[in-house]
Amino acid sequence: MPEIWHSVKNYNMTHDESPIKTFVKRYWRTIGTACVILYLSIAPGSEFEHIPSFPNEDKVVHFLMYFGFAFILLWDLLDRFGMSIVQQKKLFLLIVGLPVIWGGSMELIQQFFTSTRSGDWLDELTNTLGAISGFFAGKWILPALLKRKK
Repeated sequence: MPEIWHSVKNYNMTHDESPIKTFVKRYWRTIGTACVILYLSIAPGSEFEHIPSFPNEDKVVHFLMYFGFAFILLWDLLDRFGMSIVQQKKLFLLIVGLPVIWGGSMELIQQFFTSTRSGDWLDELTNTLGAISGFFAGKWILPALLKRKK
């Protein structure tokens, strides 16, 4: 293992554990959420035909997926760094930015790399609104939940 890893303080990593394994352990909820969104975004629409539909269901699903993504990302970061990060202004850019970039990537993948799906910029707008809402809901709900947990 490179010498630099041994000199990093508070890395909380044993000498035989890789940085990738440590990252996955810390952010498994966020990684899992991103994987579920990836699957739901690229799976053929025919896989979901048995699910009852309603008007604008696609936008509701997009909103909820990215609400959850931002909420869970904030949860993982609060678990890792503590409540003090809630006051940092850069946190909003990270918690909203990562899901928005992921959502834009999913729309581009749908448009250019699948034959059964198509990208929609209104979906990306809905993803953005969901991520913003998930951030503010998480900022309001998670500190109280995590304080109870400890």
